[in-house]
Amino acid sequence: ALPHGKMRNLVVNTSKKLREVDVGLWTNRYIDDIIQEWGREEYQNAWLGGFGTYKFPSGEFVPDAANRFYNEIVYICNKNIGKTVLIVSHGAVIRAFWSKILGIKWENIVNELPTPANASYSVAYYDGEKIIADSYSNTDHLVSDNCFAPVTII
Repeated sequence: ALPHGKMRNLVVNTSKKLREVDVGLWTNRYIDDIIQEWGREEYQNAWLGGFGTYKFPSGEFVPDAANRFYNEIVYICNKNIGKTVLIVSHGAVIRAFWSKILGIKWENIVNELPTPANASYSVAYYDGEKIIADSYSNTDHLVSDNCFAPVTII
């Protein structure tokens, strides 16, 4: 966000509430180390396969991260009515947030909403009460052959 803001001479504000899901004891650990300590099943089935219902060891419950992120987005929107706001964050918390605004049940996220592509952007609007989804994980700006198609919300 900082380079983007500087390039356009914009003010950049930061918020800890927009951080990635807190992975607790997994922080700064290699995947191989996590698998060795907690087991492959824990990593693959509980985290990757149970994304919306997983609580990291000594970390954050994914729905709590979604709520934290959502509440901060609403706060930012209320302070910037009528303006376009760019919010930059990380894949897991973005996926959890989008699941919340789309009304996807936590236990269904894995099957209904893919992880957003790296360096993608998503678009949503705020109507003064709630956040309205427009498009998710857009990547057209990244590839010339459009091999990654955005998911459009109807």
